[in-house]
Amino acid sequence: MLKSNALDYQKATLLLNVSWITAGVTLFFFVFCVIIGFERGIFLTLFELTGFLFVSVLLRRKTSFTLAANYFNGIGVFGALYAVYYSGGLHSTLLFWVLTIVPSLTLLIANRWSVVLWSTIILLSLGFFMYLDVAGLTVESEIGTQWTHVLIPVQSIGLSITLFLITLTYEKEKSKAAVVATHEKNELVQIV
Repeated sequence: MLKSNALDYQKATLLLNVSWITAGVTLFFFVFCVIIGFERGIFLTLFELTGFLFVSVLLRRKTSFTLAANYFNGIGVFGALYAVYYSGGLHSTLLFWVLTIVPSLTLLIANRWSVVLWSTIILLSLGFFMYLDVAGLTVESEIGTQWTHVLIPVQSIGLSITLFLITLTYEKEKSKAAVVATHEKNELVQIV
């Protein structure tokens, strides 16, 4: 990551921190998938974990921030929609992750156009799930019904913790950016 522009550096640091937090949450869900025997979930979480950790490689290679942020969001959207499809589609207990965390994260780390892009993909996917449901083509959930009562509170706690940590990280980076901006302003005032 280049420190050529303080704002770009702060945004890249925020993306890096968010990707590490998301990788940690994904690791937790990997363990949960192993416990409940959700085989597709095991492979999905390994894919996501690798993808989220690869964000640091992209940032070190000085990849465009927008590209790295959209890569991060793409991994998250793909993983969430894949998990929703194989856990009951429109009736999935995982659906609220797609509807809450993806747009929230996109708004924090990317730009408005990325929010529109990923929200459109999510809405089109929901339309697809609705079509499958109406046509009677819904995929049966591969998560046993005995785990549904456990999964909902675990997801709620995981979602709350994730949003809390990301919000703290965002506020910390925002504060750092304000300090840097104030310092640069003071330097300019001294020069003039």
